[in-house]
Amino acid sequence: MQKENKIYFARGRIMKRYSKVLILLALLIFVLTSIVSAQKDNDAKIQYVSALMSMTAYDDKFSNIAKDTLATYGWKFEFFQEKSNNASAKFFIAHNKKFIPGEDSYLLAIRGTSDLRDVSNDVKISLVPFGGKTPAEFMNFAMRSPSPDLPMVHSGFNNYVQTALFTALPNGVMLGDNLAHILKNNPAAHLYITGHSLGGAAAVLAAARFISLGSRPEQISVITFGAPAVGNELFAQNYGEKLDLARIVMAGDPIRNLAQIFNSNYKLFGTEIKYPSLLSYDDKLRHKILLYVDMSLRRYYDSKVKDQAVYAENGAGILFVRPVFHLPSEQVEEKNDFYMRRVIQDDITHYIKNTDWIDDDRLVTSGTYKYVVHTDVTVERQKYAKNSYYTAITYTVYNARGQLAASFAAADDTEELTPIEAVLYNNIKLRDNLIEALQK
Repeated sequence: MQKENKIYFARGRIMKRYSKVLILLALLIFVLTSIVSAQKDNDAKIQYVSALMSMTAYDDKFSNIAKDTLATYGWKFEFFQEKSNNASAKFFIAHNKKFIPGEDSYLLAIRGTSDLRDVSNDVKISLVPFGGKTPAEFMNFAMRSPSPDLPMVHSGFNNYVQTALFTALPNGVMLGDNLAHILKNNPAAHLYITGHSLGGAAAVLAAARFISLGSRPEQISVITFGAPAVGNELFAQNYGEKLDLARIVMAGDPIRNLAQIFNSNYKLFGTEIKYPSLLSYDDKLRHKILLYVDMSLRRYYDSKVKDQAVYAENGAGILFVRPVFHLPSEQVEEKNDFYMRRVIQDDITHYIKNTDWIDDDRLVTSGTYKYVVHTDVTVERQKYAKNSYYTAITYTVYNARGQLAASFAAADDTEELTPIEAVLYNNIKLRDNLIEALQK
């Protein structure tokens, strides 16, 4: 009996220890899963913001969509254009203290090109040596004789970065030095460098230059979209392990391997992230930044937990009922109604406060809200315009007594924009109308 009791108690101790181990393992798995999930969410957010910033750097008629969206997310930025005899470098620098918790975020976007003829001409330029630890040394090193025993990079991209970041402004300040100084003196600072096409190639070189200046690699991330290789194998070896480089490539984008086609000495490195193409993209050139923005937007909203419908019983609020969508079948299959609703909601909640969003207007009782807003979104494929949809968004506003207070609409086609981007574009155009109608 005594022996059985000892065995029983021994088994009990083993079971207790085993249970503790299981609990610790479960907690560890939960923590690791949470960390991985949070990192995936941040990665999707970083890609989306980087795509918007790369689009902003073009400073064309559609860049205002990206610029406006970034501004609503709290980014403050400036446009710069520095000229030399050999290059004209255009870029944006933005700052946001609330982008990633605990991080002081800076975003540098370098303008690229969507013209395949420009890309083809530019990648044919020869390689030059890459080295040095100061801006002056950068220039002198590039003047050495080319050698396979040296890290070498595309001479045009090298000149582009030198012009953009390491050419003194009229006041004697070098923007590259300023950014390096921020990284050195602010441990919480993180610099994201991004660009599309040739701008993405230049972004890789810019990051390498900051590391040469002494910046800590863990404070720098590079996100490129449809960018070719920038240097030879020795350059890739020297900076491949130092740079946190995400190379995003759209399925069907011809630029990824273009540099190697013209010159086999170019080598790609970093983590390649492949974006799929969609039916609604039709035969639009897969290299366009607009398609990269569209796909990064989808991945961003897919990563976010779907907001719960909110119903607040306060007489001062504004209620937005779930939009009514009229979409072609392929748009429904691509979940475009989901993404359109999210971009509309995100845009509006940044400039109109105290809003609620619900799926069913039958939940609304008379007098509960100051205003109730109905949204109608239409997307139709145009019969006589290739690769184009007609998009329209209409807002109808009712007061607390159920009376019509205002109604307004905006429409556009999508020959260049994707349907989601066109809806956002129309929504931005109606911003002043919404503010005027809902702040009476």
